[in-house]
Amino acid sequence: MTGCGNAQPAGCYVTGHDPDRRRGKWAVHTIAQTGDPNFNTWNGLPVEARFGARPGSRSSYDPDQNLVFYGTGQPYP
Repeated sequence: MTGCGNAQPAGCYVTGHDPDRRRGKWAVHTIAQTGDPNFNTWNGLPVEARFGARPGSRSSYDPDQNLVFYGTGQPYP
């Protein structure tokens, strides 16, 4: 998602699309949300106080692991 800015509460998100059907297939937040297994990586900071983590413009896909890798800007506070 572009235009989310660094001050977007709870971060931004990255989506994957089916180019043939022109539909979204999946989406993932760049900052762990409630229910995410990585939620506690912010040391108890509530979601509404988590900012930053804007997705980078480059990513990579590993078909062997079926994983997408992407970088993010700095999270804060």
